[in-house]
Amino acid sequence: MKPAIDSIPRTRGRALAALILPALLLAAHVARGGSLDAFPDGDFEATSSHRKMGEFGEAGRGFGVNGGGGVRIAGFKTHSFRLKTRPGLKLEKGQRYVFSLDTCAKGKVIEQIAMEVYSKENGRYLQGYWGRTNADIGGGWKREELSFVPSSDLDDSVDMRFILHVQLPKGVEPGDPANEVFCDNARLRADDPQWLFCNTWPTHNTIHRETGRVRAYTFFVGPFLPADAKPAYAFELSAPGEKPFARAEAKLQDGVLTAAFGPIPRTGDVVLTAILSDRGKVIAKRERQVTIASRYRPKKNEIEITENGIALVDGKPFMPLGFYADLAYADRHSEGEVEQLLAELEAAGFNFLIDYGTYTLKTRDRRDFFYGACQRHRIRVMPDDFAGLAHATNGIAECGARAKELAAYPAIIGWYTMDEASQDKVPVVERIRRELHQATPGLVVNTCNIMEPAPYLPTADVQGGDTYPIDSGERDLRGTSSYLRGAAACRAALAWYAPQAFNWASTRTGGDTKDEEAYLKLGREPEENEILSVALLQASWGVRGFIFYSLFDMARAPSPAWRERRWQRMVNVGAAMRSLEPFI
Repeated sequence: MKPAIDSIPRTRGRALAALILPALLLAAHVARGGSLDAFPDGDFEATSSHRKMGEFGEAGRGFGVNGGGGVRIAGFKTHSFRLKTRPGLKLEKGQRYVFSLDTCAKGKVIEQIAMEVYSKENGRYLQGYWGRTNADIGGGWKREELSFVPSSDLDDSVDMRFILHVQLPKGVEPGDPANEVFCDNARLRADDPQWLFCNTWPTHNTIHRETGRVRAYTFFVGPFLPADAKPAYAFELSAPGEKPFARAEAKLQDGVLTAAFGPIPRTGDVVLTAILSDRGKVIAKRERQVTIASRYRPKKNEIEITENGIALVDGKPFMPLGFYADLAYADRHSEGEVEQLLAELEAAGFNFLIDYGTYTLKTRDRRDFFYGACQRHRIRVMPDDFAGLAHATNGIAECGARAKELAAYPAIIGWYTMDEASQDKVPVVERIRRELHQATPGLVVNTCNIMEPAPYLPTADVQGGDTYPIDSGERDLRGTSSYLRGAAACRAALAWYAPQAFNWASTRTGGDTKDEEAYLKLGREPEENEILSVALLQASWGVRGFIFYSLFDMARAPSPAWRERRWQRMVNVGAAMRSLEPFI
């Protein structure tokens, strides 16, 4: 979990090379001929520690749009230089592409992206595409997009490379570290029109055999339909490879499709087909695998999500109110400290944790203590034991057995399986979700996503996200509201979000200083009313669970006294949110 972008990042069109192009691994071409190390992907999230890149570059955590991995270029000693993608990029002639890069320029830096063509023989510049667009994505960041069509006369004698062109105005002396540029999220896509849909209720990717009701979100990328189209939708159910055995017309309202097949005389895995027609002619079909099953009756301590988006635990409405935390790490907290912190949470009315350290609970004794302590203090937990499977998939087939074992602890209410992963990980996270559903039908899957909401609907029963707008400068709640509006339009079964409860200074280089004045220059302290306002804005867009980020940030400050002041703010914010629970 990382401080997140305050906007709706766009990832549209047919993905190339698993969306994040290996060919976009950056190399620096500066005046002195330095070069940058390669990165694992265009999100730079695999960069776990800071490392130098050439003379003026650095890759590491804290340099990205969301406080995660990114690239920082500063202190450069020339007025102009370029970052280029590596040679060998293969693009189809005549196909329209969109290259995008998130950038943040500070001081007097001027920058822009481009696509340039060079001769392989002598490296000479031949032509370029410079017509990029900018979109403000909050926090001083912008998304630059370049749309272009490679000329049909370009042959194998040329290299096409994407460029980040950085320069200083005349009269500005190079070398000042205040003149810096950050970049993140390098992407390339083919700009093809698409139609996409995803079922959102019932949860657990099921359809209840008793009613056959289903809700789905549908959306288009590009001009998929003719301008004068009169679209109509229907759903069909079929066994794999067989003819449909049920059909229902679907009603469309604001991008949400609803239909009812009526009682279904069978159970098991089937194919749900969405059919798009225009004036009686079928234009396209899209398929998703779902499971027809009798409505699951939750056992004690288990959770159910109703069609109108209410979480029920033991038949009563449940609103999670808590924190992202690290209490399960034995090297950070003694058992006595864990008991004390859980007691503080309980006394303040908090009831929920997503804990990043649960994967370290390797022994039965440690699990018994941690989950037992949470149960004693009436704190429900979402472990993140399976979040790493999005990147190391070997254990997916075994995660169900592991989940069954963990589900014996009454404190566990579900599984946290994805933390701001790139869109190419969606199919993998959906596989993890299926395994966990089969093993633990009374628990839910939750993910945290900061990208465009709709493509991530298959990943979870409970959609999560984070917007962190409280910072120095001119940031406000407009970007947060815009993101939440887009997420609400998808009509997910339920949404639990992460309001901001940290100072951005703690995420930035130098944030470990003990000098209070220096610390506050890096970021300002969120006021109590500001923390509350972000949570209330989320609630106004239909969010019904609030997991503040973060408990461990309470102590990241120049002195211990700061922790007490911060904690009291959160106690007051928690009391306000709890008082509004009947209305939320």
